[in-house]
Amino acid sequence: MQATFIYTPEEFVEGHRAWAKHLAPVNARMVGHAISLSALLLILAGVYFAYSKADIRLTVFCFVYGAFVAIYYGAFAGTRLKRSFHKDGGLHGEMSIVLDDQQMKICGTRGESKIYWHAFPKSVETPNLFVLSTRPRMFYMIPKRAFSPSEVDTVRQLLAEKISQGA
Repeated sequence: MQATFIYTPEEFVEGHRAWAKHLAPVNARMVGHAISLSALLLILAGVYFAYSKADIRLTVFCFVYGAFVAIYYGAFAGTRLKRSFHKDGGLHGEMSIVLDDQQMKICGTRGESKIYWHAFPKSVETPNLFVLSTRPRMFYMIPKRAFSPSEVDTVRQLLAEKISQGA
């Protein structure tokens, strides 16, 4: 089975979020939780300092810095990923993919790769993508829109046979 596509910034964000939530190593997943917890603790410290009538500079610092961390790493995460997508020229051109019983072959503007199915320890399906993980910090995205609805079912079945599914 083969298909041709061009990644969109939205697919890039969706793929990164799926990787971070389901396929990333546990320590990488914990970083996001630690950042969220830090932001919450800073905001709570600001509340505590406000009620204990502590130095106003410390109170304002905790509120502002906690809010900054929460917004930057939470609300603006998609924006940062889209910016990263636009900076990476290798993702902008036409990509082609061939899937068979032995391997996945993907060709793009930077070259081509042949990856045997056993190299993918996990995969996960999102509403618009199949995300396949190879190494702890590397993954491939296959847009569903590159296939007809019946081909999407065939790809789903092939991936289920060849790759373990993400948690």
